[in-house]
Amino acid sequence: MRTFRVNSCILFFVILAIASCKKSTPSAPIYLIGIWKFTSVANDDNHNGIMDASEVTSILDTVSAHILMTYNEDGTFIQTYYSSIERGTWAYEYNNTYLKEITHGNIYQYKIDNLTSSIFTIRDTSGGKTSWTISTKQ
Repeated sequence: MRTFRVNSCILFFVILAIASCKKSTPSAPIYLIGIWKFTSVANDDNHNGIMDASEVTSILDTVSAHILMTYNEDGTFIQTYYSSIERGTWAYEYNNTYLKEITHGNIYQYKIDNLTSSIFTIRDTSGGKTSWTISTKQ
């Protein structure tokens, strides 16, 4: 009986040690907070629902330096386009797969195709057209 308890205790501590070694990575929603610079855009010209390499257009650094989105933890955002500034609110929808932005009473909803600590890609399907915006974290 004593051997069983010792073995059980050892097994418990081994499992505890393995579990505590597991690295935790931040969830995607945390990655959105910060400043993003628009770097590329794409239009689904062939209407296949896929962002093909031939459809992606890079934005010149001289231009993209002036197109920034700042997402704050409090659910607000600031978009700057040269000297124009637009403010609004944002929220995740559908289990963090969509981003909703509200500004001047208008609601915009984007599918989050990719969100990491350095790259952010959203898909806009409004107006019967599909387009993507690719941004990098600053």
